[in-house]
Amino acid sequence: MGLFNRFKAVAKSVRTSRFGSALWGSRSSGGVRGEEAWLAEIGKNGRLLTPIHTIATDVSVVPWRVQRKNEKRKFEDFVPDAGESAEKLAALWAQPHPRIPRSTFLYISQTWMESVGRCAWRMMEFDEFGRPSQLVPIPPHWIEEIPSTEKPFFKTRYWGHTGTIDVPAEEMLYFTRPDPRDPLRECRGIAQSVDDEVNQDTAMAKFNTFYFKNFAMLGVILGIPGYDDNKEEIDASIKEKHTGSENAFKTLIADSNAGNVTATNLGPSMRDLNFPEGRKLNRDFIREAWQVPPERAGVLENSNRSTIDGADFFQQSKNALPRLVCWQEEFDLKLTPLFDDRNEELIKAEIKAKRKCPRLLLTFQNPVTETEDHKLKVTQAGVRMGWVTINEARARHGFDIVDGGDVFLLPINNVAAVPVVGGDFMAVTGPKAPAIPKKEGETNGTP
Repeated sequence: MGLFNRFKAVAKSVRTSRFGSALWGSRSSGGVRGEEAWLAEIGKNGRLLTPIHTIATDVSVVPWRVQRKNEKRKFEDFVPDAGESAEKLAALWAQPHPRIPRSTFLYISQTWMESVGRCAWRMMEFDEFGRPSQLVPIPPHWIEEIPSTEKPFFKTRYWGHTGTIDVPAEEMLYFTRPDPRDPLRECRGIAQSVDDEVNQDTAMAKFNTFYFKNFAMLGVILGIPGYDDNKEEIDASIKEKHTGSENAFKTLIADSNAGNVTATNLGPSMRDLNFPEGRKLNRDFIREAWQVPPERAGVLENSNRSTIDGADFFQQSKNALPRLVCWQEEFDLKLTPLFDDRNEELIKAEIKAKRKCPRLLLTFQNPVTETEDHKLKVTQAGVRMGWVTINEARARHGFDIVDGGDVFLLPINNVAAVPVVGGDFMAVTGPKAPAIPKKEGETNGTP
């Protein structure tokens, strides 16, 4: 039985089990907004776009590599002659789609995961061993049905088709962020947890827009006697002086039946409504849902160089790294097994031993880098304690090596201690350790 057939058999067994539909997950529990509405909101709401864009960018630009298991059962970096399967996997992940580079491919997928909690890739162009050579991203709101026991396929819209098509479950890579209310059947994006804040921010943004248009509430209405007799002239003056955003909230003049000039204030100002602070508060609520530091979101009012460096470290360690680990686990479970070229005997041996170790693995480069302060402290400690040479320290910080720099600087007050007879220690200050005294009858330290 070929690898592709084995994979299809496993997929079929999962689908026909009573837990099959739960394992595939379900539609996003999007609340009032649907999935398409959430994706459209990202393009219109900058407060919502900022944390999603920041995280998706950090995840998408991290380098990946293919590793294979060697004879010592340890993973090593992929080399060109490592095997046909490793080469095909490396080629697929280097360019998942002919028109979309890997960084853009991951950026789109991570955006879907953050917004609605799921995404799907259709595998295409299978070879005779069932190994795909192309991945096609499918927007989550296109997927209308997921596999079940009765219908083992995805019902989805697709590129170039006017209606929906049925995609077999074994041709689809389906990723979800589980909803805590029903983790086996529901999925939910972080964006959906700030639905109220997004609605408030959208409403405030629209209010701010209409505040500078003629349709906004007027600040003052003036009543002037004789307005009705000169209405056309006054209206022409109002059109000239009070239309357009540059003339918004100027005083409106109207006829007054009171016989004298009156002035009426219709409502509080934006300052009275605490409008600017409310928008900032909403901005922080939305940003904090993703744990994005203010510096990474462009909020620099209380920042300095140290906090900016710390924010980048926090972002990579608390946001990018956990998501990359999740992607790697998904690939190890769903993608790399398709490129496993192990023979039947090895597979049977692993099954018998109740242990499965994938032969190929997609791994990423850790995005968490040390800060400059930490880097300098480590270098200084290494030079002072004598385990880093001068040239190694210079190269670590981007400086050229110098003649005579391949030496260790050893503190003169540090000495080595060697054990002597009786359990005591003798301090050694010279370059050569003294011989350890031997007991009578001992030869080379043994009786």
